[in-house]
Amino acid sequence: MSQVVRRRAARVVCFAPGSRVLLKCWRDPASGRRVLEPPGAGIEPGEPPIDAARRELLEETGYGAELREDWAVDCERDELWAGDRVLSTERMYGAAVPDAFEPDPAAFTSAEVATYLGAYWIEVAGLSSADDLPGELEPPELATIVSRLAAMRFDEKVPRP
Repeated sequence: MSQVVRRRAARVVCFAPGSRVLLKCWRDPASGRRVLEPPGAGIEPGEPPIDAARRELLEETGYGAELREDWAVDCERDELWAGDRVLSTERMYGAAVPDAFEPDPAAFTSAEVATYLGAYWIEVAGLSSADDLPGELEPPELATIVSRLAAMRFDEKVPRP
């Protein structure tokens, strides 16, 4: 039986040279749908979102990035996953990385291992061409969120690689 799951989450949009961003690809265990999203996941009770984002980025990619509260956007997410409706309030942080590194997941759960399909560096401009992507963007407005973060990147407060 399906249920409604409510959660808070934090994610990191890694920007590499060449206007590329890192997206993880997952296969929904119930529907088989392929989903693309930035690295990240749920926030533990009492954990600040920025700490959750750092932790999840390291666990899911093996990469540690400097994150800043002034380079982040919030979004609401409503998706079906594993037969459940998941409602999330998510904070997405931007991170400038010097190279398009090869993600090396360090701490996947057994459920993540079973559904993980890989990671892709995708050009920001290509996010609006859904037919050319290896999965569906989650949240569906991810291209707009990435564009907002990219515009914020050139603010003097945000570091560049």
